Formats: sequence, structure tokens, C-alpha cells
Amino acid sequence: MALLENSVAGFLTVFALLLAVLAVLAYRRSGNPKVLGIALAFALFFAKGLVVTWALFTTTRLDAVWVPMAAFDTVALLAFYASALKS
Repeated sequence: MALLENSVAGFLTVFALLLAVLAVLAYRRSGNPKVLGIALAFALFFAKGLVVTWALFTTTRLDAVWVPMAAFDTVALLAFYASALKS
């Protein structure tokens, strides 16, 4: 089971980094500030992935990092929300 958890966490972390890089490149091309908010959200999901990966390798209690993970999710969702509503 640990192999599956580690593989999924690694994949999602790399995927979030890829999406963040693509969003930054799209922002540089378009100059649209909405895209920058999306890049920020993906960067936060990447940071969360790093925290999850770190926790998987250093502790057996994932509940110890539940609050930081929830904070990353909340701020990332707010970044998506703000970029969607920005005019």
C-alpha cells in the first residue's frame, strides 16, 4: 500500500508542477492576470504535494500534517475563485 500512496503522491506533485509551469508560460504569452491566479493555485497544489510526500517518508501519522494540507487546499481554491471572478 505504501508504494501506491508514494506513487500517487509523486505523480500528483509532478502533475501540479507541470500545470503551474504551463500556466506561467500562458501568462507570459497572454498577460492576463487571471492566468497568474491559476498559476498560483497550481503552485500551491505543488507545495501541498511536497508536504504530503515529505510526510509519507518521514512520519507514519499523516494526521499530523492534515492542517497544513487543508490550508494549502483552502488558499488554492480561493486563488481559483479569485481568478475566475476577477474582471
